[in-house]
Amino acid sequence: SRLLFIGLPLTMLLGTLAARLLFPSLSWWVCAVIGAAVAPTDAALGAAIVNDERVPARIRRVLNVESGLNDGIVTPFVKFFIVAAVIGTSLETESEGGALAELAIGVAGGAAIGVLGGWLMSRARAAGIGAKSYRKVGVTALAILSYAALVEIGGNGFVAAFVAGLAYGAVTTDERDESLEFTHQSAELMSVIVWFFFGAVMVPTLQDASWQEVLFAVGALTVVRMVPVAVALLGTGFDAATVGVLGWFGPRGLASVVFALLALEGLAPADAQRAVTIITATVLMSVVAHGVSAGPIAARYGATVRSAR
Repeated sequence: SRLLFIGLPLTMLLGTLAARLLFPSLSWWVCAVIGAAVAPTDAALGAAIVNDERVPARIRRVLNVESGLNDGIVTPFVKFFIVAAVIGTSLETESEGGALAELAIGVAGGAAIGVLGGWLMSRARAAGIGAKSYRKVGVTALAILSYAALVEIGGNGFVAAFVAGLAYGAVTTDERDESLEFTHQSAELMSVIVWFFFGAVMVPTLQDASWQEVLFAVGALTVVRMVPVAVALLGTGFDAATVGVLGWFGPRGLASVVFALLALEGLAPADAQRAVTIITATVLMSVVAHGVSAGPIAARYGATVRSAR
């Protein structure tokens, strides 16, 4: 909770300030889009450390929970900042009230779909209706339905899908892990597809990257992430090594890629191009840096913990 409700907002704030410092031609709202887009961590890219049993289970659990929740928390902020950036440049006439209405519709609609879908699936399971394999598909269908339906009626699809998942989990408990198996597999497939497009479409934008983009990426992976984590963990009793590990292992991945696509779609062309280049540079550097360092740091930290005992 400290990382999510103290560390994450501070990371977004520092990211925004860093973007404004390095790219003064961009508006504050566009800088806020960038700062928010590179704030969430990626569960898949963090798997190397989360699944490494040399690292204490508590630390792995903290990293896993953080990466699983922070993208959903950041999504409405990214959407709001994009709308605010568009309003600020007078490209559209949508008001802040419209953005808030979009979020409210997404929350309400997602909750309704999640509760109703979870209740119906629980009733079907209790009555023995439908094969078990098809019930697994039903969970994925609920996620798709919540996103598509709420976008169609003017709501926030990402928020709707997230809230629908929370609501579904609240009303159904039986065989939850089994029912989510197909959803996990589908998510992994979609993740591979998104990463493919990241390499094919977004990485080539780095040919326009300057030293500012590179410096921002370095800062986003170090100071912008590690200082807020250290502040958030004050008073928890964690030693310096643990704080360092938690601060470093915040890989940027799929969520940032999706936010870059939202920026590409929603911002003015010049702002979108710059934002996508900055976010792409950060993600690419994270893939390399965290991928290379995961094994050695896990081994070193695990040995330190064992010797301290």
